[in-house]
Amino acid sequence: MAEPTKKSEVINKLVSQFAGRSREITIKGNRCMMCGGLAESFRDQLSAKEYRISGMCQECQDMVWKGGR
Repeated sequence: MAEPTKKSEVINKLVSQFAGRSREITIKGNRCMMCGGLAESFRDQLSAKEYRISGMCQECQDMVWKGGR
């Protein structure tokens, strides 16, 4: 189980409303905030840390940060 980084309640509510799912529950369940898929394998420690911040799986991180799948 991943532990999400601490965010203010306002930020958690905003992100949760935008994504349509709870940021904290989604990350603790090893799911992706964007696609809803499993988020269990990451390329490196930086990608794993990003998951705890944004809740994006490796594939969604690649899509957002590198512009493609």
